[in-house]
Amino acid sequence: MVFEIDLEKAYDHINWDFLEFCLKRSGLPPITIKLIMHCVTSSSMSILWNEKRIPPIALTRGLKHGDPLSPYLFVICMEALYQIINKEVNDVNQNPVRLA
Repeated sequence: MVFEIDLEKAYDHINWDFLEFCLKRSGLPPITIKLIMHCVTSSSMSILWNEKRIPPIALTRGLKHGDPLSPYLFVICMEALYQIINKEVNDVNQNPVRLA
């Protein structure tokens, strides 16, 4: 069996709860996790429309492109995702489902 994971625009789709779970799982100190999560979750976007700035839009997920920390956070999440998938595959291999 082959799994293909499309990583296109994956930065935009990182769930912040999953990111926090991954940071805790990686053994970072709680104060560091709190600081990283504050940096990630306090993001907003502002758009100029006809030369006027509309009210900022609060972001609800994703990592910022161009942020030097984002690639490292992405790798931490991908490593955790790999381990979760690998565990599930091993569990299925040890306890295969048999159809009657």
